[in-house]
Amino acid sequence: MTPIILPIAELKPALVGLGKVINHRSTLAVIQHIKVERTSDGWIAITGTDLDRFVTIRLEHPAQGPQNTVLVPYDQLLQLTKNCGKGESLIIETPSPGSILLKFALANNLGASKVKPIPVEEFPTTPRIQSDACPLPPELRGAIHEAMECASTDQTRYVLNGAFIDTRDAKANYIVGTDGRHLYSANSFAIPLKNSVIIPSHKFLGWKEFNLDGEWQIKADDKQVQI
Repeated sequence: MTPIILPIAELKPALVGLGKVINHRSTLAVIQHIKVERTSDGWIAITGTDLDRFVTIRLEHPAQGPQNTVLVPYDQLLQLTKNCGKGESLIIETPSPGSILLKFALANNLGASKVKPIPVEEFPTTPRIQSDACPLPPELRGAIHEAMECASTDQTRYVLNGAFIDTRDAKANYIVGTDGRHLYSANSFAIPLKNSVIIPSHKFLGWKEFNLDGEWQIKADDKQVQI
């Protein structure tokens, strides 16, 4: 099968972002893996999760080859990436069912590292929200970050662990964050969301690469939020 090629220049920062969501202390083996997928359109996407949050990063350029999905240990991929040059690539090969090789530049040849396979079906399914995405302009995104700075970090007060987008007044939405002692509030926004939502605070949302990667958009239903 056609190998999946991961350019180190894109893979290295992507692994930094995924590392912010992966639970490195989890005893569930599949959570220590990332899903590497070549879609039917040729896009390469890598996904990590801690079961509560899912992060998917799509590489910049599509690649030739049929649809293919494999699970690769995060730590193994990270270590190989550290030993590669910026202009090099990691190559994922599946020479036979249940067999995965990670190939990398080694002097003038290719080195190979075997991956202990885990069935792709064991990886948690990424939730899909069936609604249109709403843009979040820069000033609104800034208000969300500022609200999160005032949010509670007490895990027993889960409802306060994020930024609240109050859409009850369609012409003047509020962005609110509080820890019960301090309160942040910004208003006069107008987001075409049907219902108010809480965006839970998480270090991934403050990751520089994510904040520089174009405009944010949001989807939400009564159970989940997608940015």
